[in-house]
Amino acid sequence: MLGFLGTGLLAGLILLRGGQQARLTEAFGGQLALGGGGFAALLVSVVGAALLISAVLISLSIYARSYKEAQTYVTPLSLLIVIPAMFLQFSEGLSLPLYAVPLFGSMLAILDTVQGSLTPAGLALSAGSNLLAAALLGLAAWHSFGREEVIFRN
Repeated sequence: MLGFLGTGLLAGLILLRGGQQARLTEAFGGQLALGGGGFAALLVSVVGAALLISAVLISLSIYARSYKEAQTYVTPLSLLIVIPAMFLQFSEGLSLPLYAVPLFGSMLAILDTVQGSLTPAGLALSAGSNLLAAALLGLAAWHSFGREEVIFRN
């Protein structure tokens, strides 16, 4: 991570010193200018996604008897998160109902925020679906913790 950051800073200093700021901006994919609303939208999207992922992890880990078994349950989850994120590069013209898909809606909202095309309806659908799914998974985990066979496993 530090190497990536250092390389970017070094490349920026070299290109800026030579007066090639436009070339640097183009090389890194354009400029990112977020206002207060964009920052708030990113914050809402990231917090909702974090709550959902935490609820999924707790719900899956309840049924594991050991650390290794929990890791076996949780490992495929990373693939389920990465694969839809890869398809975001083909996201031209996706419709509003896709924002209601938990976690994928957050990915779309973050992408649209960075591109400057996020609508309030898309953000509301994304945040609402993540919070609803996290609440349902949290209730399921809470119910499971109330069962004796889950708490006192052999």
